[in-house]
Amino acid sequence: SDDQRLHTATLRDLKPETAYYYQVIVKDVDGQSEIASEPLSFQSASLLDTPYAFAVISDTQGNPQVNGELGEMAWALRPNFLVIPGDLVDNGNEKEQWLNEFFASLNPLISRVPFYPVLGNHEQNADYYYRYMALPPPEYYYSFRYGNAAFFMIDSNKNVDEGSEQYRWLEKQLSELDRRGSESGVVWRFVCFHHPVYSSDENDYGDLWKGKPLGRIASQATDQAL
Repeated sequence: SDDQRLHTATLRDLKPETAYYYQVIVKDVDGQSEIASEPLSFQSASLLDTPYAFAVISDTQGNPQVNGELGEMAWALRPNFLVIPGDLVDNGNEKEQWLNEFFASLNPLISRVPFYPVLGNHEQNADYYYRYMALPPPEYYYSFRYGNAAFFMIDSNKNVDEGSEQYRWLEKQLSELDRRGSESGVVWRFVCFHHPVYSSDENDYGDLWKGKPLGRIASQATDQAL
């Protein structure tokens, strides 16, 4: 099955701010032939007070050529990691879009730096997202630390109203940072999710320049969301 060809490896005891090299080698069941990636490198996470940089690339759906160019440009600046705020593919239920569009196009970047995604509406909460990503449970929301920053990754397709599961979780996480103060080492806090909180366009979808009536835009937006 497909799952038998998916593997997760945990790397332990890495030294911070250290270059490591790796190569992926896959052999057939008889061990007679193999496929090997080129030797690749990555740098382990920065120390608390070391400056770092990260790239943000969103809505990679259906644009493999553009994604490839963005990935190359981002890699040229040597970011420490990548954040992807949703819509990795156009249709999360289409396996070929994951393999031949998303992973293939961004490979020059994500084969060298870790990436942290959140779900967009185009993933459709598909099983492929959960099979191809290795994220802390429950996976559709999670947090991670890097240097002096804390990142909180939210699924804005699900309920985020006051009192919801994600709201309570985030409130608890932020309260704990407040309680620990400078002891936590966190200077910056980032909350990442797919749908924009604010927009310079009064209808939030950026279509007013097309001269469409607001009612029609709102109707189209509702249909797309459904």
